[in-house]
Amino acid sequence: MSMRVAEIQRFCTHDGPGLRTTVFFKGCPLRCVWCHNPETQKFASEVMFYDALCIGCGACVSACPTGAQVLTQNDRRRVVSLCEGCGACARVCLTEACKIVGTDMRAEQILAEVLTDAAFYGNTGGVTLSGGEPLCADGVIELLQLCKQHGLHVLVETAGACDPDTVSAAAPYVDEFYFDIKHTDAQKHKELTGADPTLILRNLAQIDRLGVKTRLRCLLVNGLTTDDAHFAHIAELYATLKHCTGVQLLRYHPMGGSKAAALGLADSGREEWIPTEAQITHAANLLLSRGVPVLTD
Repeated sequence: MSMRVAEIQRFCTHDGPGLRTTVFFKGCPLRCVWCHNPETQKFASEVMFYDALCIGCGACVSACPTGAQVLTQNDRRRVVSLCEGCGACARVCLTEACKIVGTDMRAEQILAEVLTDAAFYGNTGGVTLSGGEPLCADGVIELLQLCKQHGLHVLVETAGACDPDTVSAAAPYVDEFYFDIKHTDAQKHKELTGADPTLILRNLAQIDRLGVKTRLRCLLVNGLTTDDAHFAHIAELYATLKHCTGVQLLRYHPMGGSKAAALGLADSGREEWIPTEAQITHAANLLLSRGVPVLTD
């Protein structure tokens, strides 16, 4: 069984303890308005086009079987509606202006890539599965089993929008879950992500019942996730969990907008969504005042 991998990043320092290899999977049921990785939303392979890297050689135009690539004297563009994500353009592009996102890999292939970095993990590093939603990837349980068989520290970054049976099957092979809390108000959660949070919270509770360590991660988006009521509810949620180490506050950044543009979508980055230092400090103090550990790494 193969899984569709968007990217494998090495020597990561922000996806868990120590040095880590992070595997980003394609596909996510959520549609967060602030998404940092829009190239991982769809389960299908896609082509990203970076106009600034294009030298106008026309190789992609000749290679494209659907006519999605257009090059004239005054026009260089991609007709997204015609693109089938086959990657023919990316394979002939000399400057990587065209980049295919989504490679099918078996669990053993992914493990082999991860193990090439094992010498650098030391006592704290390991592998992190991310996305997209890694727990929606076919074959993820097999991959988790292989990682633990090879003695790797395994961390999963999840938003919990997945089959509860997958959560239960994954738990024995995961050392820690970094669990995203998008919003604690059900209506706002649906407006901002397109999904009701009931299943997500149920999966979080199930992970805790199974005794696996979790860290709650909360993205601060100015005007959307920075209200006091939201953080008060996070504190209440934390109090219900026996195996949660604390809450990590993440800062919104607009870089996902350029990725969306490369996919042929509207640039979704919003400078006004970047939280201020005062907002971050206020959220941290509010949580600390309610007995919630605030984690910074």
